[in-house]
Amino acid sequence: MTVVPLDDRTDAETAAVYSPSWVDLLGLAAGDRVRLVGDDRVAEAAVRHRGGVLDDGAAGGLHDVVCLQDIAFDAAALRRHAATLAPGGRLVLVVDNAASPLRLADRLAGRPGGRHAVVGLGRVRRRLRSAGLEVDQVFGLLRSSAAPVTAFDLAAPEAVRSVLGATLSHVGGTRGTLVSLLTRSPVGALAPLCPAWLVVARPRGSSVTPADDRIVGKISNRDSKEVKLVCGSPPRVLEKHYLTGSGTTEVEALRELDRIGFTLAPRIVGEPAPSVCRMTWLPGRPLLPAALDADEVVVWVDRALAVLADLHARSRQPDGSVLVHGDFWLGNLLVDDEQVVGVVDWTGVVHGPDHVDRDFLVESTVALRPDLPGLRARLATTAPA
Repeated sequence: MTVVPLDDRTDAETAAVYSPSWVDLLGLAAGDRVRLVGDDRVAEAAVRHRGGVLDDGAAGGLHDVVCLQDIAFDAAALRRHAATLAPGGRLVLVVDNAASPLRLADRLAGRPGGRHAVVGLGRVRRRLRSAGLEVDQVFGLLRSSAAPVTAFDLAAPEAVRSVLGATLSHVGGTRGTLVSLLTRSPVGALAPLCPAWLVVARPRGSSVTPADDRIVGKISNRDSKEVKLVCGSPPRVLEKHYLTGSGTTEVEALRELDRIGFTLAPRIVGEPAPSVCRMTWLPGRPLLPAALDADEVVVWVDRALAVLADLHARSRQPDGSVLVHGDFWLGNLLVDDEQVVGVVDWTGVVHGPDHVDRDFLVESTVALRPDLPGLRARLATTAPA
């Protein structure tokens, strides 16, 4: 993977960095030959950012990936494009779902509609089969004109729940309403609700990526400075691509947390490329503070303070400083029943006074739940553990 310095990026490359694309789901390797059929500057820049080589097909030759969008998905066209795939290559279709609640909400709000071909998912599958192609993965894309792409493999239920849960803790408005609806729906009923689909197909009989390594989801939000890819079914690895830095701070922090025996943080399992880190996938579900009543908020803040007390005890230095998470709020906790089982997003770690995270936890909770009268007073009586 080649990472282009910020000052050397074109406008399209900068757009790809700050508006991550569905291209992230393809797991492109440096040097992969990619043909994009359709006009998508963000996708083009994302291919380059991932180290892929764009090829318009004019010179002939074979491609590792052919992506089709804004074209008619007839079987004859699919066969023609499939014939240009190299051994092990993939044909990728980007398909809008005009009936999605988010698409309808976008139109009612006067936002621009989808740009890609609108075809029913069942028809896409049938046309691929008639062209001699097998569907490898179908991703539901949570894509609107107002937010970056979030995605999940519809055949990987654990990834679906994990991606939706992590997304719900960071979004609001119409998008948050849709994500909330999806989290309450059976996994098998999600396909018709998604604003778009990414369909990945291969020629019949070709090899597929092992289940432990394949990308099955992508977590993103409007202000994210990193791409988070969920790998494995069930999830086993979270792969982070840092967009505005090397990720050194988080990597060093996670290694230190491992050394001091703090077990609620991920462990580093690899750094396959500059600005890319692979870490263990933590169990549990994201805590959603907006869904808690006043008593539950107080209880979870108390449990979070106990986690901080353990972190501080393990990391305290001779000068009294401790590891400071930097964004320690309830939404960065993973829970199981009544226990905190994980703490995520260690990108802002520093050494500092032990009150910093405690103060931030209380202030962020009060700011997040202004609908709970007297919350600050109740939290003030909670033991700092």
